[in-house]
Amino acid sequence: MTFSAQGIHAGYGRIPVVHDLGFEVAAGGYLGIVGANGAGKSTLLKALSGVVTPHAGTIRLGDEDLTGVPAWDRARRGLAFVPESRELFGELTVEEHLHAGCLRVRGRAKRAERTEFAYELFPVLRDLRRRAAGRLSGGQQQSLAVARAVVSQPKVLLLDEPSLGLSPIAVSGLVESLTRLARITDMAVVIAEQSLTVVRELCDDVLVLNLGREVERGPAAAVLTRSVIENAFL
Repeated sequence: MTFSAQGIHAGYGRIPVVHDLGFEVAAGGYLGIVGANGAGKSTLLKALSGVVTPHAGTIRLGDEDLTGVPAWDRARRGLAFVPESRELFGELTVEEHLHAGCLRVRGRAKRAERTEFAYELFPVLRDLRRRAAGRLSGGQQQSLAVARAVVSQPKVLLLDEPSLGLSPIAVSGLVESLTRLARITDMAVVIAEQSLTVVRELCDDVLVLNLGREVERGPAAAVLTRSVIENAFL
């Protein structure tokens, strides 16, 4: 099932941030949204998830038009959004967060299966399952935020700056888990990132932004050239 956007214009109030953006990512595909800080990456993901209402454009999941659908209903229809802030509850344990992610999964056995899947995808969380999220390291918190989204079995996973503020070891572990996710599911994944290393390792295609506008779009190997990246980041 293809996830796509066309002609997205979005911002905050009357302040425009992104202009006429679009892309298409197939089931099982990984799309990287790259650009410097302030390029509009987070605003685009918020528009896709329904947190921000686009000023114009269309968002589709397969044959469904999600453009006017509220965020909670987009989640019900298969979109999972992990914001840069992670939005974890400091007093809840790892396992309680995963159980919360399974609320839409019917049946105790199925919920247990999805929780086990999260532990297999992020092994670091298994021994921490009774630890409060507020006592986890940054890398562990990021793993938990992604795991909580994944247990809901979304069709599309939106990740906003997943490597931000993490140590190289934590980033490596996160990339390994997301690579494993690509092998064992047909989830479409859209990743907004400043780290070109993460994007190169994970993404099939890339959309490069600068000041809210498209600079380049296409296969990651072809797009992430010196000239394109200089335009977007320098």
